[in-house]
Amino acid sequence: MEEQKIKEDTVLVILGASGDLARKKLERRNILPSKFRVVGFAPDELSDDEFSSIISSRAKTDSPRFAEKLKKFIACCSYVSGHEGGERSFLALKERLDVLGENKKEQHRLFYMALPPSAFRSVSAGLRKYCYSPRGHNRLIVGQFDPFARNTASWGGLID
Repeated sequence: MEEQKIKEDTVLVILGASGDLARKKLERRNILPSKFRVVGFAPDELSDDEFSSIISSRAKTDSPRFAEKLKKFIACCSYVSGHEGGERSFLALKERLDVLGENKKEQHRLFYMALPPSAFRSVSAGLRKYCYSPRGHNRLIVGQFDPFARNTASWGGLID
């Protein structure tokens, strides 16, 4: 199978970005293109600086080289609060994504759901309605999904 590279002008949206699962997934890989952006999105009211602190606090900067990479990565990150819930929150996220996509021929969007399964259905519907890019690929990634969950209701209706 051929390895696929992340395209330029890609935005990764981490839904549930202030939670523990999202923090654990921020790793040291050097696979991101120069125009890659990360947008954190969660109900917590955080500033961009507070979101950057969350990222920094989980990273182990055991070398000056990695510390510099982390600094560059954090410069690519921003945060949108979804504290209002529903349409207003998705419109705020859409506005940020549109700003990041200005003057670009394409903008690809990866939506990483670090959320409980009960939120999958409503969040994925909101993303599709308000936040999908009309000029690029859109991908929805389920962060942690328990295939052995004991009741299908906890799966958020994804099997429909």
